[in-house]
Amino acid sequence: MSTIAPFKNIVFGEHSAEIEKVESPSLVETAYFDESGYLGALLGSSKFLILGTKGSGKSTLIQKIISTQAYDKQITSNDLNQFPFSNFQSAGFSGSIGKEQTLPKSWTWILVIQLLWSLYEDQGRSPNSDYDKFMQGLRQIGFAPATKFDDIVQQTRDSKSILHGPSIEFDALFGVNATVNTFKYDRNTNQNKDINFSKLVDYAMTILLQQKSENKHYILIDGLDRALFSEKNSYDSISALVSECSHLNQQFREGSNPFKIIIACRTDLFDKLPLYNSNAIRNTYSLVLDWHDDHRDIYKSRLIKLANYRAAATLQSEVNIFNIYFKKIIEVQGRERLTAAYILYHTRNTPRDLIMALKFIQESSTGDNIPITTSEIITGLTKYSENYFVHEVEDELKGHISETDIEKTIQSLRFFGRNRFQSKKFTDQMESLGITEEHATHILKLLFDASAIGNLIVKADGQLRPVSRHYSSSARLVLSSDIIVHRGLWKAFDYV
Repeated sequence: MSTIAPFKNIVFGEHSAEIEKVESPSLVETAYFDESGYLGALLGSSKFLILGTKGSGKSTLIQKIISTQAYDKQITSNDLNQFPFSNFQSAGFSGSIGKEQTLPKSWTWILVIQLLWSLYEDQGRSPNSDYDKFMQGLRQIGFAPATKFDDIVQQTRDSKSILHGPSIEFDALFGVNATVNTFKYDRNTNQNKDINFSKLVDYAMTILLQQKSENKHYILIDGLDRALFSEKNSYDSISALVSECSHLNQQFREGSNPFKIIIACRTDLFDKLPLYNSNAIRNTYSLVLDWHDDHRDIYKSRLIKLANYRAAATLQSEVNIFNIYFKKIIEVQGRERLTAAYILYHTRNTPRDLIMALKFIQESSTGDNIPITTSEIITGLTKYSENYFVHEVEDELKGHISETDIEKTIQSLRFFGRNRFQSKKFTDQMESLGITEEHATHILKLLFDASAIGNLIVKADGQLRPVSRHYSSSARLVLSSDIIVHRGLWKAFDYV
């Protein structure tokens, strides 16, 4: 036993992919668990949209793709956490063509220009004189290689008054004399500016579709979550982005062009987008990160395998941490359970939840006890509940309801003192805090979608069966059935 490395020494991961990239950068390269083949599906098929709940591994998958960059694979990554979605139309290219056309054209322009710059240093690119003239013209009027969307927006704004036909040989395209300024900002002829911008986008797209290369070029887009906390018109902008990415990817496939755009998006955000073809995109082009497995054989769970895979990277050998560091059975309140299952039941079946549960158990263990004691496990899961899980639920509600309503929601859940209650009890309690029954019911649905609560459904044989989103993504809240609070909240709410 003395030769076994302390449990505390194992690096399972961090609170987020962003923190992990800084604190444990080798994890993505050496310990990325992909039994489901997510990476291959994104790079080798028509799927381009990564969907998943918070903590399901979307950003980690993006980081993994970035780590695969090589001489024949050029990757440009965009974190849109600070991108001005709500005023993108006015900040970038608005005008008389209207929002319906401005947003799609603006996103196409940004994506196409970024891909054109990605090609600029590509030694495997086939020679093309139109491309060379176009890029030379962009440089002449102030454009420069840009790896951020914000830079392309700013360069476009700065160049509105100096884009000339002769500089990029646009005279034939626009049908004007070469001596005429074709993209000049004029307060009195706003329409001319917009028509020319639309044609400029089309021309840039024509140039891009002519390009062939031995190498692949990827644009990765992450950081859309912040849109949940901004104005609702952000949804229009993101809808246009997703729609244009789908359209562009389709053209790239049809033309055998070496380009692909990949987006990571939270499922609850995608569900809010006013996309006319959302169902087609979801069913045909999305990759849904779903980690729920049949728990009848807990050791075959991909989440348990993920924990072991990450532990193996630290210990430099294949390992089952639940055999080495834990007793197989844990007894809590007179009931025996498999220890691996007991820990997993405190999660919403996401990698981030399990990683954080294990980290809190690590912090609560002395490092000398093997196996880890029941007391250490419960202490760790109590801290996990209080310091992580309850705040994750609060974060899930942000952007949907006000901070005040979130406080009242948590207060009401604490009020019951037990993990099972009827929906009417909740709405009555919320009404006593000034929340209408209708709004309280809406909050219950949000809690259900966040896997903070579930239902107890009576089966045909009279047995009760828990139903929740973290067990089945298609589950829906049934107000007439009893509500059960997720086990991850019990210790924070003093239910146990």
